[in-house]
Amino acid sequence: MSDELGDAVTAMGIVRAPWQDLLMEHSPDTLAGYLEWSKVARTYDEITPKTRELLVIAIDCALLWPGPYIDQHFAKAAELGASVKELIEVVVTAGHIAGPHSMTHGLTALHRVIADGRIPGTGES
Repeated sequence: MSDELGDAVTAMGIVRAPWQDLLMEHSPDTLAGYLEWSKVARTYDEITPKTRELLVIAIDCALLWPGPYIDQHFAKAAELGASVKELIEVVVTAGHIAGPHSMTHGLTALHRVIADGRIPGTGES
């Protein structure tokens, strides 16, 4: 990935993924367009950043989005003030709508993030 696009990915807090390298090598304009779209999408401010992260977590649970991608949203939501109880409620609600696999997927990811010490105040290190 070029330094410029790689720096853009890092600055946006996006977890580096192999598909970004693929696009950089074969279709850098597509990657640049994606990064611009992501940047603009983050400028909306009618909902709080915490609420945005909670919504993303619910969607990630429903889609069975893999770690480390779902993990970053749990950690970010906690950083923005979400409690573990709030995170569990979001996961359980997503599971109620999308099915039990969504719930177990989300709870497993949340457990991993807590075990990794990425949720403040959980007593894990």
